[in-house]
Amino acid sequence: MKVDYISDLHLDFWIRELNPQSPKFQKLIDQYLDMIHAKGGDVLIIAGDLGHYFQQDSAFLLACKELYRHVMIVRGNHDMYLIGNGQEKKYLKDSMNRVLEMKRFCRETEGLHYLDG
Repeated sequence: MKVDYISDLHLDFWIRELNPQSPKFQKLIDQYLDMIHAKGGDVLIIAGDLGHYFQQDSAFLLACKELYRHVMIVRGNHDMYLIGNGQEKKYLKDSMNRVLEMKRFCRETEGLHYLDG
């Protein structure tokens, strides 16, 4: 079994595009995967600090799922930050709502596993 391990991706520092409908959005995701040398295989473990924005994080995880049978993520401190008024409003000033959104996404997507506890 091949297991790859990465952490502290901080996607939004590398992928400045937030609109998943933008033509360059997926291109930037693919370039980032190339940069971290994700080659695919059985399992990818992402050990915290994926990013600050769900639309980037979820698109990246789906791209990883194209390469790996299972993608396991663990929450980091940056995965709880609420950036600006937009996120504070969206998540009702409660970072656990952000966590719950990601947990729900992983639960509903085959092969994505949110490790918690």
